[in-house]
Order: sequence, then C-alpha cells, then structure tokens
Amino acid sequence: MTNFKKPIPKKSLRLKSKRSDRKNFPNDPRQKQNPLKSEWDFSKPDSFEYHASCPDGLSGLLREEVIEAGLKIISENRGGIFFKVQQKP
Repeated sequence: MTNFKKPIPKKSLRLKSKRSDRKNFPNDPRQKQNPLKSEWDFSKPDSFEYHASCPDGLSGLLREEVIEAGLKIISENRGGIFFKVQQKP
C-alpha cells in the first residue's frame, strides 16, 4: 500500500484584469475618478495648532509663557495647552 497523492494542478500566475468598454467615455458618473488626474492643493495653511504638554500643576506657568509669546490659546487642560500660531507672510 502506497500513499501516492495526486499532483496539484498548477495555477496561472497571470494578472487578471477586466477590460472596460467605457474607457472612451470619461464623463460617465458611474466610473471612479482617477486620483492621479485630480488636482492637488499644495498651498500652505494660514495657521498651525500645537499642544504643549506639562506635568500636573504647571499648566499656569505654561499658559503665561504662551501668552507672553503672543500666541492664541485654544484650550487648556491639566496636561497642557493647545495653542494656535499664525504663519508669517
């Protein structure tokens, strides 16, 4: 008695892709828009938001430093301060 196994059929390693008959109709709303062809906005933002962290009890000192620097405080918690910095022209 022998344990011969049937050979495993080889599968094709070809990449299968569907051809679309709608290639010639780019204005068809059912087709996805190619992100590579869309326009990208690389402009810089007007301001940046940061979070400065600090140990418990020192947020008051950190708040004073942020105010002295002329920055706008967005919010404050016991772990730090969120503030906004305007970009210089």
